[in-house]
Amino acid sequence: METVVELGDFDTGLYSGCEFNHSDGGGWLTIHVDEIGNKTIKFDVIRFFQFTALPNCTPDMISAYFELVDLGETKELKSFIASDQSSTKSFDDLKHYRIFLDETGCYDIFAQHAE
Repeated sequence: METVVELGDFDTGLYSGCEFNHSDGGGWLTIHVDEIGNKTIKFDVIRFFQFTALPNCTPDMISAYFELVDLGETKELKSFIASDQSSTKSFDDLKHYRIFLDETGCYDIFAQHAE
């Protein structure tokens, strides 16, 4: 597991929610932090995403607490790539990204790039 985006130092008690928007294969996760403003993570070439609400999160999901991590070649990512029946791939290299946002839950995103 490798940290890709750190949200910087802030009191996580100021976290007030988030929005995940996607369009044309790209996406943006906007994290709202009171008194500081929004922090946005941009994703390119999204091929899959999943949201898990806080009550359903597992302990391993919490390890990505307020930071975007690259989980490496997970079994879920390998299975997704293997099940792609397309004759031409619309991506060069997918990564399994994860971020856990307290009081909201966890986002898992298969994308080519995040920043």
